[in-house]
Amino acid sequence: MISQYLRTFVAILFVINTLFFFFLLFKKASTNLLNKRKKQIKNLYEDSFLRFITDQTDELPITPSTRLEQQVIHSLFSEYSSVITRDKKRALIETLGNAFIVKRVEKFLNSKNTWKQKAATYWVGEYELSMFTDDLYHQLQTLDPELLFVTSKSLIKLTNDQFLSDILITGTKRNRLSKSNLLALLDLVEGDISQALNEMMDEHDTYIQTIVLEAMGRRRYVEATTWIQSCLFESEKELKIAALKASRSLEYTGDDLFQSTLIDWVNDPDWEVRLFLSKYLQVMRNHRSITMLTRLASDQNWYVRYNASQSLLAHGEEGISALLSLLSAEDPFTQDIAYATLQKEAIHI
Repeated sequence: MISQYLRTFVAILFVINTLFFFFLLFKKASTNLLNKRKKQIKNLYEDSFLRFITDQTDELPITPSTRLEQQVIHSLFSEYSSVITRDKKRALIETLGNAFIVKRVEKFLNSKNTWKQKAATYWVGEYELSMFTDDLYHQLQTLDPELLFVTSKSLIKLTNDQFLSDILITGTKRNRLSKSNLLALLDLVEGDISQALNEMMDEHDTYIQTIVLEAMGRRRYVEATTWIQSCLFESEKELKIAALKASRSLEYTGDDLFQSTLIDWVNDPDWEVRLFLSKYLQVMRNHRSITMLTRLASDQNWYVRYNASQSLLAHGEEGISALLSLLSAEDPFTQDIAYATLQKEAIHI
């Protein structure tokens, strides 16, 4: 009796496995057939597509008649998106059909697959689909840092600086976005945003202030000098470094108080402050900067010594004279960095 049950059970398993095998075989054959058809469509359309986006022709001689053709053109759009102009993108959207794009984006945004969410979020920005602005705003709460970056980027493309403060607050929570990523997002914002950045300097915490101040310097906003001066009396190393970076971008040399305060920073307990000071002093170029750089070239930290020697070299004859004097310094490490810098300069002459 038991053996009969076992035979029946084995037979059922065999039938199930056979059916499952044929299902997988059919699925693989269908996928291969679909990919082959997509490749054929891509080969048919890609040349015309490239000639259109590179301005070799004013009209796109492609009229997708099936959903599969729309998908292939959409994949071409995504592949070459970074080199397609805004006008060309609009023409391609008309070709694809707005309804097709919106439906595809909506489906991917609601997917549980994070990669599909990222793709859809990217498309929202590229296609300028403003109807999804609220969705992206709520998506700022995502815990996925890559999705957060793409979401922020697309929001900026859609609304410029409207949600800038929200993006910075969200991105800096638990360091969800790196400082370089946040600065890259700020670089995307178009037009004069000096007023918005000034308000953020007033309202937000130290970490956001360091990012905003650095961004103000990169945008060469003169208003940044007021905040640079206020940072002279701060104890946080991040604000000091941001002030030095902004000053370097603006080529700001400041007043007597500013330069006198920098002399104290030569002995700052944080080597990172001394490092960025040695980089900044290329901008000042006066007797004070030579004195400070000469001291920094004897710093205990190699990175500080190296950058100080490079900045001295940028000062021309006075800097080279200072480097020559360092060859007889008591500290052998100072001698070594001065010798290496002068030797490198001699090779390039």
